[in-house]
Amino acid sequence: AFVERELLGGTCLNQGCIPTKTMIASAKRAFDARNAADLGVVIDGDVRVDVSAVVDRKDTVVERIRSGSYRAVRRGGDLNLIEEHGRFVDGRRLRVGDRTIEGDRIFLNTGTRDTIPPIDGLDGIDYLTSRTILALRQLPDHLVVVGGGFVGCEFAQMFARFDARVTVVQRGERLLPREDLVVSAVVEAAFADEGIDVRTATSCVAIASADGKIRVACDGAAAEELTATHLLVAAGRTPNSDQLGVEHLHIDPDDDGFITVD
Repeated sequence: AFVERELLGGTCLNQGCIPTKTMIASAKRAFDARNAADLGVVIDGDVRVDVSAVVDRKDTVVERIRSGSYRAVRRGGDLNLIEEHGRFVDGRRLRVGDRTIEGDRIFLNTGTRDTIPPIDGLDGIDYLTSRTILALRQLPDHLVVVGGGFVGCEFAQMFARFDARVTVVQRGERLLPREDLVVSAVVEAAFADEGIDVRTATSCVAIASADGKIRVACDGAAAEELTATHLLVAAGRTPNSDQLGVEHLHIDPDDDGFITVD
C-alpha cells in the first residue's frame, strides 16, 4: 500500500528542487543576457522577464515528470496507491479515509512543510511561502524575504535576476548559517554585487498592511520599517510527523518534531 495525500513526487518534484531549478534557469539566462557585454556580446534593448511564461514552462516540466511517476506507479503490479491522508491508530494500523490498513513494515516518508513563525500581524496579510511563490505570475516591485537559509536565498536571487528589488531579513549573524563560513561569505558578496539588500542579525517583528503595501517592522542590527509589495516567509521547515498519530508508534520525535533514527 502506497499512501499519498497530495501529489506523487513530494516537495522535490512539486514545490522544491525541480520547479525552482527550472525557474532559476530562466533567471540565469536573464542575468547572463544583462551581463553579456562583459564577454563582448552586445544585446540591444532591455532584457525583460515574462514571469507568467516562466511559470508556464515550470508547470509543463513538472507535469511531464509527475505524469511519468503516476504511470510508473500504475505499472507497479502489487502496488496499491491510496490517495488519502493516513493517520496511525496503533502501531501497525493506519486509518486512511474511511478504511483501516495494516502492515508488517511501515516506512515514514512524509517530509516537511513551511514553518510559519509567530510574527505579529502576519496572519492578517496575504504572504507567500515556498509553495505559493512558485505560482506568482507578476514581478514584485519589492520582495521582502524573511529568512536567509537556502530556501530564502534561492528565491531572493531568482527574483532579483527577474529584476525585482529584493531585501532579505535574516535573524542570524550570516546567511546560510548551516554552511561553512566561507560559503556564507561568498553568497553574501554575490548578493551585494547583484543588488540584493541583506539585513543580517535582524528580526522581522511585526507585519501590517497599508495602502496596498506591506509594512515590515524589523528589530536588531538593521532596525527599521520596510515597505514591500510582496512578502516571502522562508523561516525553515516543520516536519509533518505531528499529523501522523506518532503517539501510537512508540517513537519519540525530537523537540522540532523530527523522528530520530539510528
